Amino acid sequence: MIKKLFFLILVALTPAVMAIAQSGPQISITTPTHDFGNIKQGVPATYDFEVKNTGNQPLIIQDVKPSCGCTTPEWPKTPILPGKTAMIKVSYDAASPGPFNKSIFVKSNATNVEKGDRYELRIKGTVQGS
Repeated sequence: MIKKLFFLILVALTPAVMAIAQSGPQISITTPTHDFGNIKQGVPATYDFEVKNTGNQPLIIQDVKPSCGCTTPEWPKTPILPGKTAMIKVSYDAASPGPFNKSIFVKSNATNVEKGDRYELRIKGTVQGS
């Protein structure tokens, strides 16, 4: 009898626990890595990462930091409303020939990223010498 009661309580509380776990802003990026392939030296390469707020409160991108000075990010300064999308534009300067693999760290108020952690985006490719 006690096991049955416990099971019924567990079943009844599951939707509430799931709703709490998914509350707040949620960051979702379908393709967190972009491969430019071969690019020409001295010609900057740019890619727009699509960011979606899959949560139920506004998502605020607080900061975007590249792993090196050769990469420049631009991000929305206004909140991304629930269900809406925005773009994080990343430009790579392509100054040096050879392969590259760079990280871009997105700091936000998203609740699906561990507190203090940043969401990581990546760009890679090969710069062909001129």
